[in-house]
Amino acid sequence: VGQVHNPELAFDGNMISTWLSQTDGVGQWITAYFKTPTRITSVAICNGNCANKFRYENANRVHTMRMTFSDGTSQELTFEQKLNMQRFELPRPVVAEWVKFEILSIWSGTKFFHTPISEIMFNRAASDLPPAPSNAQEPLRGRANNPPLKHP
Repeated sequence: VGQVHNPELAFDGNMISTWLSQTDGVGQWITAYFKTPTRITSVAICNGNCANKFRYENANRVHTMRMTFSDGTSQELTFEQKLNMQRFELPRPVVAEWVKFEILSIWSGTKFFHTPISEIMFNRAASDLPPAPSNAQEPLRGRANNPPLKHP
């Protein structure tokens, strides 16, 4: 039985599990929905397959991504090619019911066609990365613009 790469895997606190785009990633998106409106001050993302260096280098990685909030504001994120969580501080806090992450450009992997995202976290201090206990509200569920991809 193949592994399923559901959107929820990008919000499960596990750096080994991933959401996986159905294409090379450009134009694909994933949305985090919160239980209640949540004040967001920062986002941290482990871009690519962060399970290990081999998987990270072989899979595509996000180069740029647009983060759009339920209030209509947005911010563009530019990633470095490094195997760890990358933290982005918002210019000003946003209260949101959901946050959509759309892949705008990628770095191609050496072997695999798809673009994974291992983890997305909100309101974490740099010292709390990778996953650490937090009072920040985590998304209730995720949704993507592609059906779950089954990986053999």
